[in-house]
Amino acid sequence: MIIYWNKASIPALKGLSREEQAELILPIWSQVWLRWQVWLPVLTQIVLMLSFMVLAPHFPYRFPALLATVYLAVKLVFLPYHHFLALELEKQAPVGSDYFLRLIKKLIPRWNAQHVGLMPGNSVHEIQATFAQLGCKASLDVVKLYSTVGGMRVMDDDACWRLWSLAEIIEENKEPSPYGILFSDHLIESWCYRLKYETDERSSVYVDYFDSSNLPTKIFDGLEEFFIAYERDPDSILG
Repeated sequence: MIIYWNKASIPALKGLSREEQAELILPIWSQVWLRWQVWLPVLTQIVLMLSFMVLAPHFPYRFPALLATVYLAVKLVFLPYHHFLALELEKQAPVGSDYFLRLIKKLIPRWNAQHVGLMPGNSVHEIQATFAQLGCKASLDVVKLYSTVGGMRVMDDDACWRLWSLAEIIEENKEPSPYGILFSDHLIESWCYRLKYETDERSSVYVDYFDSSNLPTKIFDGLEEFFIAYERDPDSILG
C-alpha cells in the first residue's frame, strides 16, 4: 500500500491550490468518511485524548505531552483517510485528467512564449508503432507525453533542452541500447536523454554523455518526475 502523509502527496492533487483540491474532494468527501477504516481511528483518537485529560489532571507535563501525542497521532490516524481519498479520486477521475497531463499542459504556454516550435500531439497508434519499430514498448507516461505534444523544433530558453519528434526518435536510434531510446537533448546534442521502459505505467529517464568512461545514468524514475523537476527548476534536469 502506498502511504500518503498528506493530501498534497496524492497524485491527483499534486500541484493544485487548496481551492482546486477542495473542488475535487468535496463531491467524494462523504464517501470516504463513511468507511469504518477512516472514521474509527479518528473516533478512537478523540476518546483517548479526552480520557487522558480526565485521568491525568495533575500530570505536570500534561499539555506538552498531549500536544506531542496529538501531533503524531493525527499524522497516523489520517493515513487511512488519505489512502481511501486517493482511491476515490482515482475512480472518479476521467482518463487523461491526472497530474502529469495537467503539468504538460501547464508547460505549453511557457514553451509557446519561448517559440520552441511545438508540434501537435500524435495518435496512440503512432506512438506505440514508433517505439515498437525500435524494439521497445511505449509506457503510459510516454503515450501521455507524445499524445499531448509532438516535439520541439528548437530548444527552450530555460535549460537549452529540446524534445524530439517521433520521426527524430526513429532517425537518432539506429543502434539499440540497454539504456533505452534517445528522445531529447541538451544544447544541440551536447548530451542526450534516454527513455527506458520499466513498467506499463512508466519509463525511467537516463542521461547519456556518449563517453565510454561515463555510462548512461538514470536520473529520474519516470517522465512525471522528470517534468516535475523541469517545471520547478529547468537546470535540475541537466544531469
